[in-house]
Formats: sequence, C-alpha cells, structure tokens
Amino acid sequence: MLVAPALGRTTWVANQGYEGPIIFKANPGDTSCPGQFYLWGDRYTNGGGYQAACHDNIEAPTWNAKPLTMTNAGVVRPRHGTVIPLTLREWNDIRKIPNSDVTTTTKVAVEPYASGAQTTTATATVKAADGFETGGQVRFSIGSWSKTAYLKDGAATVTLPTGLPAGAQTLKAEYLGVDYLKASEGTRRSRCPPARPPSRSRRRPRRRRLSAGTHSS
Repeated sequence: MLVAPALGRTTWVANQGYEGPIIFKANPGDTSCPGQFYLWGDRYTNGGGYQAACHDNIEAPTWNAKPLTMTNAGVVRPRHGTVIPLTLREWNDIRKIPNSDVTTTTKVAVEPYASGAQTTTATATVKAADGFETGGQVRFSIGSWSKTAYLKDGAATVTLPTGLPAGAQTLKAEYLGVDYLKASEGTRRSRCPPARPPSRSRRRPRRRRLSAGTHSS
C-alpha cells in the first residue's frame, strides 16, 4: 500500500482534488512506462477524470505525469473504475482469438513405508506447460484398487490402503484434465509390505472349582 501526502497534487495539478488512486506494474513490452509502475488517479474537480503517471520507484514522492486518452461508452473522461488483471487466454477471448489447449505433466511420489507400517501416502504433482495453475482430479490406482482426489495447489495426495499386493507394484496417477488443460499421467514403482498374519488369542483352560466339603476320588 502506497502512503504519501497529496501525491496527486505533487504529480498533476496542484490545486485540484484526486481520489481512488490505483498502482499497478506495467506489462512486459509496455512502451509508455517500460519496467515501471503506473499510477492512476481520478480527478474529481473540474471534470478532470482519470490522470496517469508512472515511475520506477513505487515510493517516489512525485511521479512522472503521462497523457491519458480514454473513453468509456462514449464518455470522454470515465471515472470510478479500476484495473483488473487478465490472463492471455482471457485477453484472446475478448479479441475473439482461439486459444489452444495446454499440455500438462504429472509426477508421482510415494512416501516410504515406515517400519512395520501397512499404509503410506502417495502424491501426484501436476504442472501446466504455460506455467499457470492447475485444477481438477487425479485418479490413483494399483491393480484393482483406485481412488480419486482433487488437486490443491497443484498436488493431490491419497493414502495407500492395507491389503495391496505385496512386493514391487506400479502406482499410476492419471490427471483427468479439466477445461483447456489436457490429461496426463505418471507412474512410480513402490514395494508394498506383506499383510500381517491375523493375531490369535490363546484362552487359558478354565479350572473347575470344588465346593467346600467335597472332594473328588
């Protein structure tokens, strides 16, 4: 958050009033303020409308004013707006430019079984080729067992249950894809422990009690 007294008046016209400032970083390839920050402010006096400035130091006490030409539904000086980020796909949609589906990669990791443990966890990490976030579901499977989990921050985790076939097994993680993200899969070899033999309880034989004053011959 930028805190500076009368920044609008030190940057634009000194005797005017400004409100609703917003600061944002210039996009890569910007030619008006390359590698700098933009400052927009709404001049509410004398029909000024939006004013623009830029600077490479976000804490500068005075910014470099820039001419700004903007129209909104025929209004020459629009007011009370904001700046919102757009992804390239969203910008292409606005311009009616088709977007290609994005490929993904899925990597699997299995936590080693602790000594004597019958269960452990497996995690699938899904990354998109365009570097943006991923979402959706991943299906894990070993043999006839399978379980589906949702991605959170690009990763999905499940607990491998007891009763899986003992020995070296291949765990498959299938990212099912969503919207424009293509499906992908990964595998990991893991050694599952043998099942524990069922425990047997040994019951002591009950001793027959003899009543007082009696005896057996």
